[in-house]
Parts: sequence; structure tokens; C-alpha cells
Amino acid sequence: MKFIPAIDILGGKCVRLLKGDYNQVTDFGNLIDVAQNLEKQGAEWVHLVDLEGARDSHKRQWDLIKKLRKVISSNIQWGGGIRKLKDCEELLSAGIDRILIGSMACKDPELVANWLRKIDQPSKIALAIDVRWDRINQPQPYGSGWLNPSKLDISQVLDHFKPYEGLTILCTDIECDGTMQGPAIDLYEYLVAKYPNFQWIASGGVRDVQDLVNLQNSGVWAAVAGRAILEGKINYVDSVRTLKENQNAC
Repeated sequence: MKFIPAIDILGGKCVRLLKGDYNQVTDFGNLIDVAQNLEKQGAEWVHLVDLEGARDSHKRQWDLIKKLRKVISSNIQWGGGIRKLKDCEELLSAGIDRILIGSMACKDPELVANWLRKIDQPSKIALAIDVRWDRINQPQPYGSGWLNPSKLDISQVLDHFKPYEGLTILCTDIECDGTMQGPAIDLYEYLVAKYPNFQWIASGGVRDVQDLVNLQNSGVWAAVAGRAILEGKINYVDSVRTLKENQNAC
């Protein structure tokens, strides 16, 4: 399993929100410094969310995107406010390695599936599906900053992407995000078992290396963690070593 550091960006700063609440922001300093430090530790990927772009696509932090691409060689996975095919094309042109499409994928999955058909490299497109799950019904996707549930359940969304075997999907458990109280392991076990043809990334709640090992055992392709890394609860190098040892032991 890959371990991907996660950074939310607001006003050029590296921040984390608690459960997506813009009123509960923790500032962790300059994005460039944080990203370069992660690269020095060997981060193959960094996961970045443009919080300003997510609220208003006209405020996407283009200068920051371009500067970051020049100063780090790690693969960049970028999300936030992608609402048009043109947004995808512009981000790919700016050197982003993988784009995450969130609310639009849940609001109009047929349209987003059509984008994948039009883009030369659909492997550079991923979905970001944020869910709440009552453990009775299907996980319920949420969009618009987690304020509004989608009219579609997760199976109705994913039906449109069946032709894209191996498509990467980052799934965030809203109730866990930014809490460092542990990830929803049962959610990812459910998703991997029910939808094995997708490449799942777990997001939300990671607090320590054991959480990463548990996610690895659930079968996900990767896991992201933000606050735990930024607060020094997890050491990236040690975590990668532990995951390799666990994989070899299986």
C-alpha cells in the first residue's frame, strides 16, 4: 500500500480543517517548505486540496500550482473546485500528475465519465467521493463542502465508471476527517469487496502507524494522512518501512 501525505491549501498556507469546517483551521506554515520536506523524506506522491478553488473555482491558486511544480519532483495529486473539462485540461497542462474530481462526479457522473472519454490520459483522472455511512444503507456521497447529500448513492455513481477498470477513487469518511480518531476500516473493507475493479485510496482519521497497517490489510491501494504527519504523530520514513515489513509478512 502506498502512503500519501495530504496537504490542504488556503491562502498559500498548508492547513488542515476539522471535518471540512472552514471555521476550524489549523495553520502548518508555508506550503512550499512542507512539500519540499516531504519530498526529502521520499514521498512518491503528495495529495493537495485547493480549499479556495473548492469554494470558488475562479480563485484557483494557479501561481502556487505552477511554483510547486517547479520546486518538487514528487507526483502531485490535486483536487478542489474542478467543475469543467477545461479545468482538467488546464491542470494537466500545468504539470499536475493526477486530478481529483469530487462534487461533480457525484452530481453528474455521466458528464464526468464523458470527460474521461475525451481526455487522452484518463489514468490521470481520479474521483474523490466523500461519504457518510450509517452501516445499514449504501454509503451516501456528499458534495458542496459536505453540506448537501448527493441525490445518488455510491453504487449509482460508480455504475457510470465501470468501463474504467483500475480507476483511482479517493474515499473520505466525513465523520473521521481531521479528527485523528482512527479511520473507518470497515468502510474500506466494504468498498474493496463490493467494488474490486477500482483502485481505492482511504482518507480520514489516520492517527498512527497501526492505522496505516490496518488500512493496508483492508486491501486499499493507498492511504492519505495529513494532520498526523503535520503534527509529528507519524514519521513518513518509518511508516513506509513498517508498511513494507507488513506486506512482506503477509
